Amino acid sequence: MEVAGALTAIAANDVTNQPGTVAEEVGSSVNERMLVLFSELNIAKVVLVDDRLDRPLDAALVTKAVGDNAEAQNAVASFFPDIDLSDANGSLYEQIDAILSRFDSNKRDDLAATLAQFDEEAADTIAQRLFDHLMPAEFPVEYLTPAKWETKRDELLAECSTSARTLFLFDQQLGTHGEGTAIISNLAQQDRTAFGAKWFCGLLSHTLDKGAEVSRWRELSEQKSLDLELFMPISKQNLSDGDAFYGAVYRTVVNVYAERMKNSALHAFETAFGQTLEKFKNLDPVDFEHVIANSSEGEGVSELDTLIRLYSIIQRDKVKTELLNQDRLAEFLDTARTVKRVADVGRGLSDDAQARLALLRAEELYEPGSLINQFRDPLRNGDIFEVGTGDSLKLWVLIGQPCDLMVRSSGERAYEDNFKVAVLAPINVGKDGRPPEVKHGLGFTLDRLAGGGRQMGFVEFTKATPVALDVLDLVVLRTDGACEIDTCAEAPSAAFSSVSWDNRATKMRTRFKRIAAKIEGGRGSGGDKRVKELATYLLPPAAPGAIIKRHGAYEKGRFSYGIKRVRRVREPFAASLLSAFSRFLSREAYDHDFSAERRSGS
Repeated sequence: MEVAGALTAIAANDVTNQPGTVAEEVGSSVNERMLVLFSELNIAKVVLVDDRLDRPLDAALVTKAVGDNAEAQNAVASFFPDIDLSDANGSLYEQIDAILSRFDSNKRDDLAATLAQFDEEAADTIAQRLFDHLMPAEFPVEYLTPAKWETKRDELLAECSTSARTLFLFDQQLGTHGEGTAIISNLAQQDRTAFGAKWFCGLLSHTLDKGAEVSRWRELSEQKSLDLELFMPISKQNLSDGDAFYGAVYRTVVNVYAERMKNSALHAFETAFGQTLEKFKNLDPVDFEHVIANSSEGEGVSELDTLIRLYSIIQRDKVKTELLNQDRLAEFLDTARTVKRVADVGRGLSDDAQARLALLRAEELYEPGSLINQFRDPLRNGDIFEVGTGDSLKLWVLIGQPCDLMVRSSGERAYEDNFKVAVLAPINVGKDGRPPEVKHGLGFTLDRLAGGGRQMGFVEFTKATPVALDVLDLVVLRTDGACEIDTCAEAPSAAFSSVSWDNRATKMRTRFKRIAAKIEGGRGSGGDKRVKELATYLLPPAAPGAIIKRHGAYEKGRFSYGIKRVRRVREPFAASLLSAFSRFLSREAYDHDFSAERRSGS
């Protein structure tokens, strides 16, 4: 593609606009979106400082780019017909120089665009033209070498105001003139309050890969002792991708506000954390003992759960108190409203951003298996299990009234043998990235369940099966969440999260040892065959349904069920799941209409 055509395509790149946004009203090209962004933030000028702005595409640069690169030689062969572009050609420079001298500016730009993918300096020779095509029409842009920047610095800063801000973009590597981070550091020392009020700063870099800006931003902040809110790197590779360039500029200008909001919140959190620890430390010993030990034992609740609950009560109120501090609240809301105005500018989230946010939402909705199983946490409504192996592997979720699932201090549940205490329901997550079929009223949607938060799941209530909790409880005994027990091995020495479960674990081991003894009793008279027969009859099933029951197995004192606890639906999402299941069970069945005429086959 010729440069002129490529530039038009870059500038005209579309994004999916959100309904009702400012960008939707004025258009969706990169230039128009950039103009809306600049208008919202009162940015009246862009200044770009780069030591390679006056670098020409000459014979020396072309010779260097193609001399030892076969791909580059093939790419530019049409520009230099009938000459050997390899290092073996002793007259390569002279021949390229002779042909290059006959090129007009457009053809030089075409050649530079072709070489840009192979050589950074070649890319720099058309960077200014690419930048021009991405800026709004007739928008003031000033291009400066480092020397000219030093001459005009004070004049340019004096032009900046809250109603006419400037976006400064500095190349990080400025040759003999130092680094862009040093310039930004000097600006911060001169007037830190001007960042976000009078100007914004970004770092352009030809050594930074597109998409790696955020990680490099944190590295530079640490290496150069430069606060994160003061700058944001932008890869020059974005200049050939209009949407990516817009996104990089957007991140640069919104960064100062986002970081100030984060810092304001962090200061509140830090202060509240200290106050929380102080109040926690000063709790009366008798009060603490009653809350953590006495009350937990009576209700069959984990002491660790009660401890976390107590901390949360104190911490939540302290954080809210700090955030409601008038000065901090005013600063936070003012910054947030500025960001909100900018956020109204239509833009599409990048794939990377969507993936990050989807994963964050999934972390909010689901607790990972490692935190549950390492803690040896008792069964809860919303626990998710893998059942089976290989192609038969399927997700199931436990649904049950929390009070009925609680193990009391005796090591028993209130309704231990009642089949209605809990059920396991299968979860359909779809296939090949396609969403599962949703049957309204007959199940429950688990958003962000799989695929890093990109895939939903659907709980199929119609296929739910009662579950034997005295078998499923085996997952609590192991830190890997597997539903199995080896009655020949020693019991784990680590205590459980409550006295109730210490008693429960002892009873479970006793029960399975007794069953193993009955099974092994047949080995003397009938050998392995008799043991297998007895195991078939005596192995306690995890559930009556064959799809779960078939995974149960016995081998020399070891019971295994092909079930593993892998995560948990967090509250209040888990309560919504239980409520939906309750509505499913209580749905009305209307009498059929006996007056309706029915035809054969209908």
